[in-house]
Amino acid sequence: MRGVESTAVAEFGVRVREMMEAAGKALAEEIIQTKNIQNVLAAAGPGNNGGDGIAAARFLFAEGKNVTILLAVEPSKLKDEPLHQFRMAAEAGIPIIEPSSPHYSAELQRFGEFDAIIDALLGTGARLPVEGTIRQIIEAVNDSPALIVSADIPTGIDCDTGRAFGEHVFADRTLTFGLAKPFLFCAEGIAASGAWRIVDIGLPLELIANVGTAFMIEDTWAFTRLPRRNVHSHKRSSGVVLVIAGSRSFPGAASLTARGAYRAGAGLVLVATVEEAAQSVRATLPESPVEVVPSQDGFLNPEAIGKVIAMAERCDAVVIGPGIGREPCVGGFVDGLFSRMEAQWVVDADALWWLPEIRSHPSKPALLTPHNGEAARLLGCDHESVAGARFSAIREITEKYSHQALLKGPHSLVCEADGEIGVNMTGSPQLATAGTGDVLAGVAGAYLAVLGDPFQAGALAAFVHGAAGELLDAEYPGMMGALATEIADAIPKARKERFDRLVEAMESLEEDDEQWDEDFEEDDLDERLN
Repeated sequence: MRGVESTAVAEFGVRVREMMEAAGKALAEEIIQTKNIQNVLAAAGPGNNGGDGIAAARFLFAEGKNVTILLAVEPSKLKDEPLHQFRMAAEAGIPIIEPSSPHYSAELQRFGEFDAIIDALLGTGARLPVEGTIRQIIEAVNDSPALIVSADIPTGIDCDTGRAFGEHVFADRTLTFGLAKPFLFCAEGIAASGAWRIVDIGLPLELIANVGTAFMIEDTWAFTRLPRRNVHSHKRSSGVVLVIAGSRSFPGAASLTARGAYRAGAGLVLVATVEEAAQSVRATLPESPVEVVPSQDGFLNPEAIGKVIAMAERCDAVVIGPGIGREPCVGGFVDGLFSRMEAQWVVDADALWWLPEIRSHPSKPALLTPHNGEAARLLGCDHESVAGARFSAIREITEKYSHQALLKGPHSLVCEADGEIGVNMTGSPQLATAGTGDVLAGVAGAYLAVLGDPFQAGALAAFVHGAAGELLDAEYPGMMGALATEIADAIPKARKERFDRLVEAMESLEEDDEQWDEDFEEDDLDERLN
């Protein structure tokens, strides 16, 4: 964003003042459109973020709101556009509280008297952690029952990682300017941002359209790529998936993975597993043919490789890993299978655990599906290092292993071979339960079998899996307790409901376009464009 704004000013003639005014107006409108808001505090820092907040105060004051500006620094520390905004606010007669005020500390105790607070203390380039006056203001903001609206980013959150290195604002709403930024999808930034939306501040469209190496996986993107069946479809044209999963310790993993694949639309799902897990598949998923392969004390071993290779010849994609375990014999099985078998792979769970230990890796493009802990093992670092740098972590995994990756978690990330990242926009706390990762692996396998593209398979799997979690949230608001099998079984309905909503939204846009055509008068063109 810093590069985009600099280019907009240097090459397109956009003025910083214009962007600041647009940001301030958007913040003001957010508060004006909220009922029962009359008394507003704008907490402003020293930089352009503070200038945005002061501009918002001016617009609110002009609309008849009772507005107070609280500065985190003395006015003498303000420069350029923030200083200009300060002078305009002072000339308008808006009450301004400065740190040198003898009652400054007492003012921090009055935050509970405001209906809304604008957090415009620090922006995307802030150095963290925060200390001194700004930290005191953050504490006062968080203690207030007021509606908290953050300008661009909640103060105290690192823009590129979402991490909070100390005190930070917990916003009810965040208006982020120009483009979405990584903090919205990572670490503490997710909760700190509250409900968020992107605000246009007048940046040239050609700059915004061509910048960045990440995009949001939303309904339109997903439904233009999700596989569909037609009247000529049959089970083999709908995708045949081989699931290699389960052990004596985790007998249900194979069934959950196969169930996810079927619910995503796979036409046939074969299962290769040990006897203990085969019993579970037979009992819970009679649609799946099951082959019991050689094992050692309830775990897959290298003697199973030949039988698995024979099964894979009939399949379009292979999912390996859920619940297979970490016994030494399993490592030999995984190593030998990767060395001898070419396939389209989804590598999950325990198969991921073995990757750093074995010599052989998938030869064809594969999809790796780690959560933060598994990603840390793949990279040889600790869990916190991944949690604090998810965007860079997934790119490093993709580069190190030469395979696309899906980093699971809130706002799962999917990384293409060239480093482009898809950010999933669906999901729910309902997914935080045992077995949902197995279901997700099966879903990814179903899409990989039909599409042959690991990146798209991972992105679409995260999308529909998250949508299923949202559906259960809607059916049982505020209640936990969904099972992984219920997540799998909700996928078809969730997919249909989201598709219906998308169609309805598109029809609404078409109606708006038709109304535009009916109302359009050529003489009005200049006014409409303005």
